[in-house]
Amino acid sequence: MKGTDESSGKDARQETARVLQSLRRHHFLYFSGYEGNDDMGRFLERVVQNRHTLSANGDFLQYPTNRESVSFAGTVKETGEKFFYRIYDLELFHYLLYKLRSIRMEKKEVQA
Repeated sequence: MKGTDESSGKDARQETARVLQSLRRHHFLYFSGYEGNDDMGRFLERVVQNRHTLSANGDFLQYPTNRESVSFAGTVKETGEKFFYRIYDLELFHYLLYKLRSIRMEKKEVQA
């Protein structure tokens, strides 16, 4: 079982490295959980331009108990591409709320 532990440790280190690279790239304001949609501004502009609908299982915006960040997650309904952003900056969060006013959104009920 040693090989399984090593591979899971390696996967965890690679995921941590991806998160840190994304944080550095965005000046520690936010990070993206998916490489294809790494730049949140470009992603939102593309959604507005193509008039796509954002879909979420549950809530689009999720707040941890300490309220030091906001997670914005879901799927683009028309293309099926997933997105995830964890935002640490209040001004960037306000920008997100402003942009979401011009984007269609739908909330799916979580199936248990």
